Amino acid sequence: MKDQIKKALTDKQFPDAIADRVVAILRDKCCMGADPTAGMLAHVTKDDMVAAGIAPAAAGVIETLLRAPKGPKKYKSGRSYSAAEYAEHYERDPENAALVADITRATTVDGKPRPWVIAPDKFRPEQSAQYIAWHMAEDPAPAVIMVDGQPVAPVMPGEERKKDERLYYVDPFTPDALEGFLDVEMASPRTRASFKGYSDEALSAMQFLWRRELRNEGSLALRRLADEMRGKGPAEILGGETLAAWNANPKRRPDPKRAKVRVDPFVEPTPVAAPSVGAASIAKFDVHAAHAAIIQASAAGNRDHFLGGLPAGMVASLPRASTPAAQVLSDLATLAQMSLADGTRPEQVYIENAIHLIAPRREADVLRAMLAPREPATR
Repeated sequence: MKDQIKKALTDKQFPDAIADRVVAILRDKCCMGADPTAGMLAHVTKDDMVAAGIAPAAAGVIETLLRAPKGPKKYKSGRSYSAAEYAEHYERDPENAALVADITRATTVDGKPRPWVIAPDKFRPEQSAQYIAWHMAEDPAPAVIMVDGQPVAPVMPGEERKKDERLYYVDPFTPDALEGFLDVEMASPRTRASFKGYSDEALSAMQFLWRRELRNEGSLALRRLADEMRGKGPAEILGGETLAAWNANPKRRPDPKRAKVRVDPFVEPTPVAAPSVGAASIAKFDVHAAHAAIIQASAAGNRDHFLGGLPAGMVASLPRASTPAAQVLSDLATLAQMSLADGTRPEQVYIENAIHLIAPRREADVLRAMLAPREPATR
C-alpha cells in the first residue's frame, strides 16, 4: 500500500520527499509504527490524516485512493478456483492462455479435455460454470443444455469466438498500433491511463482529440487528462475548434471498438513440426533482434500463431506481459531457456512460425538469418 500511496502522490506532482514524509506520518500516527495497509487505513478519514499533520491536498489524494471502487480480482494461475470463478474470469479475459490451460486441466476427464463453453449468442457464465463443475467432479454431463428455450451444446474454449469477430475497445492514446487496445480493466497498456466509466462516445471523442492535438504528449499528461475527463461528454472533452470539427462530420468520428488484427482467415496457420536431423535449426539466436523484427512487421498480436506446435503445458507456463509487444519479448527470452523432449529448441518453433506469418516482409529475412541447416542443439 505504501508504494501505491507514493505513486498516487507523485502522479499528482507531489515531490518524492513529500510522498515519503506522508507515508512516514501514516506509519507512525495512523498505523502504530507498521507500514500502512489498506486494512489499517480502512477507517482513517481525511480529517484524521490532516490532524496527524498531512496537508489537506495530500490527504485528499490518499482518501480518493483508499475509497476507489475495487475492480474484479485478476486471475492468478496455480490458485484454487470454483467453477463459477473460472467462468467469471473467462468472461472477462477469454484470451488468457494460463486461465484456459488451467480450466482445460480441471475439465479433463479420463485424459480427454471436455467442452464446457456455452455461448449461443454470447458467453453464458452460469451455464458454462455448470459444465465446468460437472467435469471437475467427473459427473456425467448432458450433451446439450436449454438456453432461452433452445438446446445448446458446449464447445471448447475459443471455438465460440469463431462464429463472429469479437470487438474490443480501442486505446484512445494508441489507436493506430496493432496492439492498440484497452486491457480488461479499461486501461491503456502503453500509457496506463484508465478509461473506467467512459461511455463509447467519450472514448471516441478522446481518440479524436488525441489524433488532432495530443500525439506528442507524454504518458503522465495523458493519464492526468483521462482522469480529468472521466464522466464528461464530447462537448466538455473537446471544446472550441476541435468540437466544431467533431460536429461537422459525424460519419468520420473514430470507432471506440474494432476487431483485433488476426492471421489471414483464408489461410489456415500450420504449426511447425519438430525438425529432423539436417533440418533448419537455430544457429545464432538474438532475442532482441527477433523481437524488433516482429514488432517492425506489426505482427505482435499473433501470439497464438507464434506458439503453434508447442506443448500446451509449456505455453501455459510462459509469464504474461501487459502488452503484445512486451509479450513477444517475454516469450522469446523464456523459450530460449527451455528445451523440448526431443531436444528441439522451442524458440526455433516460434521463429519458424513467425517467418511463416511475415514471409512477404523484409523483416522475415532477419529471422531466417537465425536459422541454419544443422542438427538440433541439445542441452
